[in-house]
Amino acid sequence: MRIKCSAAELPKLLERQGTGAGRAVARGMMNGAYHGMSILVRRSPVYLGQLKASWRVTTHVAGKYRVPEIENTAPHVGIVEAGARPHPVSREGVEALTRWAHLVLGLDPAESERAARGIAFKIRREGQAPTYFVRDSLPAVGRAMSAGVAAELKRTAGGAR
Repeated sequence: MRIKCSAAELPKLLERQGTGAGRAVARGMMNGAYHGMSILVRRSPVYLGQLKASWRVTTHVAGKYRVPEIENTAPHVGIVEAGARPHPVSREGVEALTRWAHLVLGLDPAESERAARGIAFKIRREGQAPTYFVRDSLPAVGRAMSAGVAAELKRTAGGAR
């Protein structure tokens, strides 16, 4: 059986189907959110560290159901996603860039320091380019959410065990 409805019609449709359908949608959304989060973790453009480790699925109450949200709590996620205007880089920032150059580029300490200062100069002069990795991942995350909801509705309706 195939049912088509708009997002505005979905709550009424679920109420007519009984609470089992509403719970199935909530479960499917949670399953889809965790799958979506794994997509965002994989697509996070970082070597290692805080950005990848800061993805979370949280929930809030909407009516009588818990609705998932995927969030990233890293303080620099917005800069990685949307870029930044030209700005000075702090001493701590240059030190972090030095560590990154050593780990990722395999440079010796002196070369790492020179590379970090060059990157800091470029950021001060030109800013940082956006990556739009979240924006570009939204279609795949949406498909994961839809697949999670569809699978749970099918399971609840007895179509899959």
